[in-house]
Amino acid sequence: MSEGGRDSIRILIETKKPRKDATLSVDLEGSVALRGMPGRRSVQWCADLVQGRNLLELPVKMQNGSGGSVRVGYRYDSSEEKVSVRVRPSEIKGREERSEI
Repeated sequence: MSEGGRDSIRILIETKKPRKDATLSVDLEGSVALRGMPGRRSVQWCADLVQGRNLLELPVKMQNGSGGSVRVGYRYDSSEEKVSVRVRPSEIKGREERSEI
């Protein structure tokens, strides 16, 4: 990812069955920012996850050349999962992480 550049991080969430009203959260550290949400370091919302693959694409940009990380969490019923993606200025566009729940 280039300094000041625009990119996306894709998180693939695989579920064994549909999950209604899952809570998704994104926490940002370092110089990573969500496009269209200046100054926001944390975002949370509810969504229904379908059985199988669910793709979460986060539009991000680097505010300077120091890098950072994006933590994505999802919670439903009594289960909770988190994944952290380290982002560096030299990262390739469209990085993808997978997690199965």
